[in-house]
Amino acid sequence: SNLIEEALFDQNFSITREISLKKPIIKEKIAISSDLHKYFKDIEEDFPDLEIFEISENTTCAQMVFELGDVSALIGTKISDLIGSVFLNQNAIVVDMQSYRCFCGDWMKKFASNLGLKYISFDQECDCDSFACSDLIDWESPINIDKKEMLAIIEQLI
Repeated sequence: SNLIEEALFDQNFSITREISLKKPIIKEKIAISSDLHKYFKDIEEDFPDLEIFEISENTTCAQMVFELGDVSALIGTKISDLIGSVFLNQNAIVVDMQSYRCFCGDWMKKFASNLGLKYISFDQECDCDSFACSDLIDWESPINIDKKEMLAIIEQLI
């Protein structure tokens, strides 16, 4: 946890935010973790005008800079997705879905606050609040949530 705090909380990202592409938000464009890929077809059927930018482990920093500047929301399931929030427009929303993995750390809430971004999370099932649960999580497995719940989250964002 000390490494995360040093890397994210004690840094000034003002230079990164200044060089990020300044684009108006496209309300019908969101970035979503590849961990939620199995919901994309349902999302596209229910929201045909919605453009999805998929964030995966292969997404480069340059792609994030180019694609995330105009998304209305970033839905992430782990650090590698959520770190892209540094490139978001000031009026975008960060949706932190790490708690679906029973992860209690609130690092993203602090990070979003430091960046001045709107932040949404969900009830957490873990109470360790010390990142101890992180070692117990299979971060590579997809998150399983009810399809209706996923679609309700998207509906609230757009």
